[in-house]
Amino acid sequence: MVQTYEPWWPVPEAVGKRFLSAELSVVFPKARVRLDQGYTNGEAIGPNVVVEFENVAAVTLHEEYVHPWNAPNGEPQWPKGVYVAIVRNSEWVPSFSAGQLAMYRDPVHYRFVTEFPIIDVLCTCAPSARSEPAPPYSDDVA
Repeated sequence: MVQTYEPWWPVPEAVGKRFLSAELSVVFPKARVRLDQGYTNGEAIGPNVVVEFENVAAVTLHEEYVHPWNAPNGEPQWPKGVYVAIVRNSEWVPSFSAGQLAMYRDPVHYRFVTEFPIIDVLCTCAPSARSEPAPPYSDDVA
């Protein structure tokens, strides 16, 4: 079967769907992805989106150009204008043994695509999501 992408948007509010960056926090079996729209002239472009996962089987974080799906292998192209999706017929799921997924019946593969990074989450529970105000701008690089 061919891997396909089903656009998924976790928050009902009218929040912009393009994100500059993402932050991944993991304490198994939980994971949290914070999506950041960035800043322009010191002002937040929009709110952050926080997606929290329970019963996480696996996560990956890739730099933008080193994600495996960037290789031309006949895989369908990532849908234009989509930044969060459910990956159907995931090629990642069969890379795990039955024993590794024994506690994770019918896991769902979520993918977050930002300018940097790309995050994949494999879990069995529907995630919860919310928008929250972006933190104040800081040009500190320390």
